[in-house]
Amino acid sequence: MPEADWQKCKFLESGENLKPLVKMRFGREPSSSRAREISACLQQGRFFYQAAESSPLEIRPLQQFYGMIGFAKASVTAKSLDSLSTLKPSHGLRDISAVNSRIADLSVQIEREGTFQKFNDVVAPPAKPSL
Repeated sequence: MPEADWQKCKFLESGENLKPLVKMRFGREPSSSRAREISACLQQGRFFYQAAESSPLEIRPLQQFYGMIGFAKASVTAKSLDSLSTLKPSHGLRDISAVNSRIADLSVQIEREGTFQKFNDVVAPPAKPSL
C-alpha cells in the first residue's frame, strides 16, 4: 500500500482524531481509554501489514492475517465500546487444509464464535425481517 494510504490509517491512531469519527458512525463517543484501545488495534494492524510488504511470501499471509485481526478488533471495539478484554480470545477460524498444502490450496472453516464473527456483525448489513 502506498505511504499516502497508510497516512489515513495513522490519522485514526490518535484518540482525539478517532473519537468524533466513532461518534459520527455509531452514535456514541468512546471514552479516552476505549479510544486508546481502538487506536492500538489500528496501529498493530498497520504494523503487521507494513511488515508483510517486505516479507518473504512464506510468512506474508500470517502477517496479513494478524493485521486483519487488529483492524477487526478495532472495528468491533469501536461499535460496541466494550473493552478489548471482553472479546473472546479466539479469531473464530480453523485450518482444515490437507497436510503439506500449498499456500494457494489452504482452506479454513468459519466457527460460530470469535473475532471475525464479531467483525462480520459490524460490517454486514442488518438482516431483513422475514414476513
